[in-house]
Amino acid sequence: MTCDAIVNAAARVLSTEGIDRCSTNRIAEVAGVSIGSVYEYFENKQAIIDAVALRHLDRISSMFDNAIVVLGDNADLQTVVRVLVEAVIAAHGHDVRLHRSLSQEVPLSEHVLRKAEEFKHRTVLSIQRLLGDHLGTSDLSAQIVFDSVDSIVHRWARDCEHKPVPRERLSAELIRLLEGYLTYR
Repeated sequence: MTCDAIVNAAARVLSTEGIDRCSTNRIAEVAGVSIGSVYEYFENKQAIIDAVALRHLDRISSMFDNAIVVLGDNADLQTVVRVLVEAVIAAHGHDVRLHRSLSQEVPLSEHVLRKAEEFKHRTVLSIQRLLGDHLGTSDLSAQIVFDSVDSIVHRWARDCEHKPVPRERLSAELIRLLEGYLTYR
């Protein structure tokens, strides 16, 4: 329970105060535990940040896995595109501030970066499998689909507080973009 409280506190500090205020002392204060308890569970601040990042990545991975399971193997192109776009937006929009902090401010360890690359690789393979049934999509096309949607939604998540674009509009535009790319071929 204490370990979860520490990770939750670190996530709160990262999303509301940023990396500059995310010290082990601040995390302990927000978690309501002693600094000794923090070091009982984690070697240093980086280990806590890694735990936050891995938990966030697991949540995103679960969202994608669930979307892919929902699609099954016989979904039409429009359904595949819609479900993938909605999954990416949901993943990035779940905790926008934390996502922004982890993707832009926080130094991540090699272990976390490797896990993120493994997730990306698995997702691209899933996209290739889902879209390949319809179009013979190459691995490069699947990579372009992933990178395009991921980049645009990252930008949306980063800027959404300053330039609010409703999720529904973003989703509709991304669906049009992907359907155009995938059907033009």
